[in-house]
Amino acid sequence: MNKRQRVVVLVGVAVVAGMMLFPPWQYKRGSYKIGGITEPVTVKPAGYGFIFNPPASAETVDISRLAVQCAVVAVLAFGACVALSRKSGS
Repeated sequence: MNKRQRVVVLVGVAVVAGMMLFPPWQYKRGSYKIGGITEPVTVKPAGYGFIFNPPASAETVDISRLAVQCAVVAVLAFGACVALSRKSGS
């Protein structure tokens, strides 16, 4: 791994760490009952906020959106590492 690739990996790790510290949040509104169990009707985004101080309307971290964001950063970092591994003459 050359120096440029290490920089790309470190930047990718820093971006993922930032996304973990300020994750996307969601809230649930409305509900319906089936057999005595109450289920939420809608799940809506509540914005981004610090992990220990979420937005006012937030209830839970939006894990699926956070996973997609992390996957995109990983793919971009991998692609950059592959591109930086090629010789300049090729």
